[in-house]
Amino acid sequence: MFELNFAATRVESILDFIVLVLPGQLLVTLWSCYVQTFIGLTVIILLLVVLLTHRHPSFTWTKFGERKCSPQLAFISNYRAYTLIYTAISILAVDFPAYPRRLCKAETYGTGLMDTGVGLFIIANAVVSQEARLGYVPNLSLMKTLKSSSVLFALGCLRLIMTRTVDYHEHVTEYGVHWNFFFTLAAVKIVGNLISLITTSVSWGGLSLLMGVGHQLMLSLGGSKYIIHGSDGQGGRHGLLDANREGILSALGYISLYFFGIEIGRHIFAHKRNTMSDMLSLLKPLSVLQIILWVGVLFTDTHVEPVSRRFANLSYILWILALSSMLLLQLLIVDIVTEAMQFSKDQKFHLEKRKLIPTLLDAVNYNGLAYFLFSNILTGVVNLCLSTIYQSTFISFLSISLYMITLQCIVVVLYTSKIAIKI
Repeated sequence: MFELNFAATRVESILDFIVLVLPGQLLVTLWSCYVQTFIGLTVIILLLVVLLTHRHPSFTWTKFGERKCSPQLAFISNYRAYTLIYTAISILAVDFPAYPRRLCKAETYGTGLMDTGVGLFIIANAVVSQEARLGYVPNLSLMKTLKSSSVLFALGCLRLIMTRTVDYHEHVTEYGVHWNFFFTLAAVKIVGNLISLITTSVSWGGLSLLMGVGHQLMLSLGGSKYIIHGSDGQGGRHGLLDANREGILSALGYISLYFFGIEIGRHIFAHKRNTMSDMLSLLKPLSVLQIILWVGVLFTDTHVEPVSRRFANLSYILWILALSSMLLLQLLIVDIVTEAMQFSKDQKFHLEKRKLIPTLLDAVNYNGLAYFLFSNILTGVVNLCLSTIYQSTFISFLSISLYMITLQCIVVVLYTSKIAIKI
């Protein structure tokens, strides 16, 4: 029995890698010129599946709408896992020549695939945060907030020490001389938890808008110029604040982004989800939100300030929110189509037998921050072992594949062993 279960797990892991990970690797390396073709084919296949399902003699929308749905919001879990997986792919792939330069982070203004990582990561945490779950009483205190945030601060210090020790190449204009992503996460967590401690009736969406507009006003009145040129006007970095001006000032924008993510999560958790009709009705608000956000992106990018991850300005906040709502909407559609296919196959399909989240995605969600940490560590190891920038396309793709397989093995073993690394 053990051998059968092990063999089944191994086969499932191989399929998960081929279906969930490999396409992402190909789209940022060998297939980078065919992204639009890939998306087009995917949409066509999805439409064909919907058409065939709708024409199935056992399928009616009325009966399908009455079908009970899983209380687990699979599309949110899948969104969070995909964000981590594609972030892991990119942070190593960018070091190889096979990764197109147009997908790299923009220096100041502009957008690239890697500019989405930090923003999507923050939204992924915000939508499932304690503050987003209606009816959930946050078990928070000032000491718990400081303790949990101190772990993130310690990880930031550890990353700083390790990168300096091995002389790992970093762009100072990303966060500054000493600041890094973990310090930004700590700042976001502290502010969010402190507001929850002060009041439980806060309008997270209104607070997000207030902070986002205020942050943009600060940037427009000289903050952007200061980030680019520094206090001496020559790009110098004198003193701790000046040396880390990107990370410190952009944290305000990321906090605003986090608050809006909480608001999205609150609306999703507040929405009824007893039947598939309830899930179908969730398509409308997500679609409307997406349209509003994309209009906001076009307006702010043209008339206020172009999108800048370096500043985390209002255009960037709206851009990340638009992308997030679009991804959530697409994954919700996939979940609905999957449910419809199962319904057509067997109208007596039992709820407990359904599995909308693949094991790999479950495993990544189970140890989300640990997965991100392991990806950073393995990225450093690969860079120490290889001169990545001089590798051929074949060696590049092989190295990324082995790295992602190793990451998958680690989190799947931890998940099947029910070992959760709490950070």
